Amino acid sequence: MPKKKQSAGPPPKEAIEYFRSKGWKVGFDFQDVWNQEHAFAFTAAKAMTVDVLETLRGAVDQALAEGRTFRDFAKDLQPELEKLGWWGKAEMPDPKTGELKDVQLGSPRRLKVIYQTNLRTARAAGKWERIQRTKKLLPYLRYSLGPSEKHRPEHVAWEGLELLADDPWWDTHMPPNGWGCKCWVQQLTKADVDSTGGPDEAPADEMQEWTNPRTGETEQLPKGISPGFNFNPGKAREEKQLDQFKEKLNGVSANAADAVHRAWLQPEIFGQWRQDPKGNIPVAVMDDDTLKLMGSQQRTVYLSDWTMKKQDRKHPQRSDGKPTKSKGHPDLENWEYALLPDVLLDGQIIQQSEQKVVFSRHLNRLYQAVVKTTESGTENYVDSFQRAKEADIGRQLRKAGAKEIRKEKEAEAR
Repeated sequence: MPKKKQSAGPPPKEAIEYFRSKGWKVGFDFQDVWNQEHAFAFTAAKAMTVDVLETLRGAVDQALAEGRTFRDFAKDLQPELEKLGWWGKAEMPDPKTGELKDVQLGSPRRLKVIYQTNLRTARAAGKWERIQRTKKLLPYLRYSLGPSEKHRPEHVAWEGLELLADDPWWDTHMPPNGWGCKCWVQQLTKADVDSTGGPDEAPADEMQEWTNPRTGETEQLPKGISPGFNFNPGKAREEKQLDQFKEKLNGVSANAADAVHRAWLQPEIFGQWRQDPKGNIPVAVMDDDTLKLMGSQQRTVYLSDWTMKKQDRKHPQRSDGKPTKSKGHPDLENWEYALLPDVLLDGQIIQQSEQKVVFSRHLNRLYQAVVKTTESGTENYVDSFQRAKEADIGRQLRKAGAKEIRKEKEAEAR
């Protein structure tokens, strides 16, 4: 009986967004574009012109979005590549050495590699985004083998391994873990893991040295992970986006930077970072007058992972998800953190001391934020953010006013 034709099926929107967020990068050899670079750049070895890369990328995008089978993908793509002269064998100079080489351009086998690798990586990155969003309810991952007829022995040994989604092991072992690898991960509840006697401990990897012949760089790879696959595509994309985000803010106007911060602080985006805060995120900008007041050289204000954890420890949530009260200040919702740009940019300064400013602003209710700058004046951080009471703000204003009066009297006395 003939096998039933199967479709890859439509992917989740996160996978499509991941793929479409990529730029592109020309590479003569697949080792020219390496590891995390693949998380933000589409490439195909020997595709040395933009028209070829765009044609390949467009076909992958269509296959991903429509759930097209490889057969349909290749049938429509091959004629386009033939028209562009990117098919079969050709003589091409290696830009690294200048040497003329006989190379393989398009072929059924190459198209299959492009199709499978890009679709599986995009789906894995999309899944990672969903894992981060839902890991409070489904905090564990189970390593599972795919439908391949043959499996790498290391992958067989990892089958059934159950670890927290935050375990560093997934930084290098998130499938796919090699060319043709069809392994995948399943999300689990704590009850699921308890029922199997888990969770497990991450196995100790046997490391092997590998040198990239194109760059000369040497790295240590876990045995069972093919070169170029020892990274988590979804996590790499998150980290790269944040780095690029920070870099871009240094070269834009205050209004443009403020708009970007507000986009970053959308409750859903901020909430994903808040679940497992790592590193510092930019949350607001300050105007020139405030910068002079603080002695700061940097317009951007950051919220650190340490402060975020401190905030959530100080104002924890109950087991039913509702906020508790600690010292009269309930836990802040994600949408309330999105108010930080308004509080810091247009709020009233109620206290000011060396390298520290306290802001207050009424936005349906009263909020207070404390910002400090480093001694060098090169970085600013939110020290605390909370709901406030009118009486507390009034007391701080009176205290600040009394302090100023004392300063004036001391100056007159001198």
